[in-house]
Amino acid sequence: MLRITPRPSSPRTTGVSHIASLTGLRFVAAFMIVVLHSYQCFDIPDLRGVLNLGAGVNFFFVLSGFVIAHRYQALKRDEVKMYIVSRLARIYPVHLLSLLAYAAAAAAVFPFQYDLPLYKKALVLLANLSLTQAYIPTPEYYFSINAVSWSLSCELFFYIVAAFIFTRQLNIRKALGVFSAFLLISLVCYAYAHQSSLSELGTEGKFDITKVGLMVTWPLTKAHEFFLGVLLQQLHQRCLLQTKRPLLADALSLAVFTISLFSATHLMKSFELDLVSAEFVMTLVCSLGSAFLIWVFSFELSKASTTLFGNPVMVALGEASFALYMLHLPILRLYQRALPSEQPGLAWWVAYVLTCLTLAHVVHTRFEAPCRQRIIRWYQALQQSPAQHRG
Repeated sequence: MLRITPRPSSPRTTGVSHIASLTGLRFVAAFMIVVLHSYQCFDIPDLRGVLNLGAGVNFFFVLSGFVIAHRYQALKRDEVKMYIVSRLARIYPVHLLSLLAYAAAAAAVFPFQYDLPLYKKALVLLANLSLTQAYIPTPEYYFSINAVSWSLSCELFFYIVAAFIFTRQLNIRKALGVFSAFLLISLVCYAYAHQSSLSELGTEGKFDITKVGLMVTWPLTKAHEFFLGVLLQQLHQRCLLQTKRPLLADALSLAVFTISLFSATHLMKSFELDLVSAEFVMTLVCSLGSAFLIWVFSFELSKASTTLFGNPVMVALGEASFALYMLHLPILRLYQRALPSEQPGLAWWVAYVLTCLTLAHVVHTRFEAPCRQRIIRWYQALQQSPAQHRG
């Protein structure tokens, strides 16, 4: 049904065409995380025992690698500073906003209400401001304040490594080598964590190194997901995916992704895996499922899938998905404080989701996008000033 053929040519260009359906899928991934965390507050049908909703992050990492390589694969050395500034401008304003929003909503420096010295709270805050919290494998750091921001700490690491690779003529062999190297690191860390006496989740009030901190949130063990996306982009650039039944091909990719979400959870239950083994297996399975979905949809084979995920509404939701991902927990904390002690039902959850979507759209259009543009313009002006003085 699917036939892969070499492309006639593979020009190395930056700023290549936007793939609308992948933007729409970003919203689906973000919404999975919103649903996953909703169970902390709302009494809604529980899908956690059926689907691995946390795979939304795996999808984000793979898609991020694909998109970054799609745009910056021909990065030149004199463009690296601009690249780093543009990536920081993309993530940091909303990160800072969500940090302040969570601190205000939770009325604490971080969500775990430990009686810690002020200097330790200051260190936690500093780690979050510098996006280094995921490097410290203790929950008081990697899940501190707005817990989902650990993934930004990983993303910044990925961006820096990617810049080093992109400036050295990216190709399939190099992409495969980097992906394999980081996968090997992940395997070694898994073997160590599985055999070690480290705590899985940590002890309350103590800054213990945990197995989760090494396998779930540590940048070095998550990088293979990002570089799987980079490898996919190189395959996309050099190969054509052809089929006489494009709609069926898109449906197959969606089915494979859904099955990966189901099978990851099923494997964990069937083999009674410990937490570390379960997370490792689920990451591999769901990353591969995400990769297949992204790769097939990147070819935009059928009009139906483009209409479904690439329509203006889905694209708008996808563009606001980062704000949704970063702000849904602060909003959840406000709902937890405002609502009765017993878990509210589906109607309140719908209200919560609508609040999240509305605020995410407003933040994206009125804050995130303008801040990104201003930071880039400021840096460009800063770069031009010394040149003018020299002239």
